[in-house]
Amino acid sequence: MFRHLYSLVHVLALPILAWQLVRKYRREGHSAEITARLVGQPPQVAPGGLWIHACSLGEAQVAMTLAQAMTELSPARAIWFTSTTPAGLNRLRDGASGNSFAIFPWDLPWVWDTWLSATQPVACLLIETELWPNLMAACRRRGIPVLLANGRVSTRSMRGYQRWSWLSRPMWEGLSLALMQGSSDRDHAILLGASPQSATVCGSIKLDQVPPDADPTLVSRLQQWASDRPVLALISSHPTEEVEILAALGDSRDQWAVVIVPRHPIRSAELAVQLMPPVVRLSDPQLPPDAIVIVDRFGAIGSVLALTTVALLGGTWIPHGGQNPIEIARWRRPMIAGMHVFNFSEICAGLAEAGGLVQSRYDQLADDLARVYPEAASRGQAAYDWVDQQSGATQRQATAIDQYLLHRDAHAHEGSPL
Repeated sequence: MFRHLYSLVHVLALPILAWQLVRKYRREGHSAEITARLVGQPPQVAPGGLWIHACSLGEAQVAMTLAQAMTELSPARAIWFTSTTPAGLNRLRDGASGNSFAIFPWDLPWVWDTWLSATQPVACLLIETELWPNLMAACRRRGIPVLLANGRVSTRSMRGYQRWSWLSRPMWEGLSLALMQGSSDRDHAILLGASPQSATVCGSIKLDQVPPDADPTLVSRLQQWASDRPVLALISSHPTEEVEILAALGDSRDQWAVVIVPRHPIRSAELAVQLMPPVVRLSDPQLPPDAIVIVDRFGAIGSVLALTTVALLGGTWIPHGGQNPIEIARWRRPMIAGMHVFNFSEICAGLAEAGGLVQSRYDQLADDLARVYPEAASRGQAAYDWVDQQSGATQRQATAIDQYLLHRDAHAHEGSPL
């Protein structure tokens, strides 16, 4: 009954949802793929493949890392993917040529039976937190197991699920395997309904990912701009963070070559207007030495981190929960984060204990930056060492999923007629 009420609300909200999506993706230069989201356009795949769903860019990177490890364990097992966002789908296409891909449709009541009939997956593997009521109900009706990889549930998310427990509890109870990043994630998953037997702690696959590549040409250009000044990089920033951080730096900002990498590069034009001049975008022909540089395209984080002295972690200065700190640590860069790190609470706690991360507030930022700067090299190495010591989650999760599927395959063959 509660799921049907959810479906009714979802259907009634479709005009608003479609309008918002078209407006968002048109601004970013992408198609909203409304038809595919509304009715579902499943990929043409052979029955029995493993379906991996990764919502956006970060989850898609996790999916690629995990899929590669699983292919090494069982080369004959077919894997295909879905993603919700264009950035996620593009990452999947770039990283796994030869696999099938599709846009993940909206969780509407008429979508999943047709979708599952067409694809007949051996299992549905969701990355991090992508649980959907109608999808999981349809999988349950057809006996298709739903697995969760790299699962995470912050305290804040858990409270949100608990407020809607009449809808969320059947989803968590329906998981056949819940591979959680940390002990608190597992505890939260069990409180929400996951079986203690199915929920295990495996670590975060993001800790195993290689650092983003640097473009030598772009690095050289940024080096000329920075000259001999230390580089302060605000990585994956969100609205309001940029203005507040620059204000908090005060006069100390002049000592740094400041580069801003917004989480969504489409915001670069808006930022260039909001911030106090001189401000330029990375694509501008000239980068004046005294200007703040705003990165206005994807794929430049590695080049920025190659020159960074101290990084500020975006999404932590507002109640967003923070972006992934691992790629910064993999470049051996120290970081300063705000107080809102609940998306990566255990990872940030580990980095902080090792000395690679310092949490701060706007009114403390200038002082904390002055404290971190002289120790930047040692703190950056400490961040790298801590991440390196936590590696291995990819293999643990790939092995657990592979063993589950092999066990399921064996039981299926035992139950089949000779």
